[in-house]
Amino acid sequence: MITPTLDTMEQFFELVTTDFVLLALVSAILFSCVTGTIGCFLLWRNLSFLSDSMAHSTFLGVALGYVVAINPTISSIAVLSVFLILFVVLLRAHTNSRDALLSALAQWFFALGVLILSTAEVATSNFQAMLFGDLLSVTILDLCLLMVIVLVTLVFLYFHFNNLILISFHSDLALAEGIAVKNIELALTCICGVIIVFAIKTIGILLVSALMVLPALYAQVIAVSPKQSVLISTLMSVLMVTTGILLSLVFNFPPSPTIVFCMGSAYMIQKIYLRLAR
Repeated sequence: MITPTLDTMEQFFELVTTDFVLLALVSAILFSCVTGTIGCFLLWRNLSFLSDSMAHSTFLGVALGYVVAINPTISSIAVLSVFLILFVVLLRAHTNSRDALLSALAQWFFALGVLILSTAEVATSNFQAMLFGDLLSVTILDLCLLMVIVLVTLVFLYFHFNNLILISFHSDLALAEGIAVKNIELALTCICGVIIVFAIKTIGILLVSALMVLPALYAQVIAVSPKQSVLISTLMSVLMVTTGILLSLVFNFPPSPTIVFCMGSAYMIQKIYLRLAR
């Protein structure tokens, strides 16, 4: 039976107001603001699987970082760049489906990362942190980097929001109006890649794509316009992230899986409710 590990509300508030928990909460809320928004555009462009594939490919970058003793963020960005270049080249050279190619490349990169780690002595805790993240280990430096990422993302969305919506639903019309569709899509993919690389430490490789897809799926069901969908997705992401962290503190669960479980549960409850309401 699952029981709370905190006996009183006083203990709970004392824990929530500690520095490392506040850092985790602020970082997670900022992170959820961008994932909730970017996730909508990925879903509309049928690129939701792209985020999952990029997340799996970065495992190789993290593994190389540990083995070669360089910053895993740098090695992850390098590997992710190779992954995207290889994906574009192979997609142009063959007529295979996009999702099938993404899956094949992602699993190959992930398997190579596991093989590299198997030749090195990596602590089990480090390995688990790569896969599932460690949100409560966020530092001031991590928060500052995240604020820069959020700022860049918001500036990009401010100038290209309407263009992104037009591209998502009517790409041919966007091209006819002279919008640089490929450049905007490339910028969106790069931002998504940077978010994923940063999320490795906090959310983990296996769970980051859920934070982009689940809030967008939830919003898509009840929103009546693209702008409303983005708003609902962002608010849902912030709410579920906050709820997940607080529940993880109360029951001593790992934060990242708890957050994803809350998001998945909200989406399932929504679908069941709408099904029964018909």
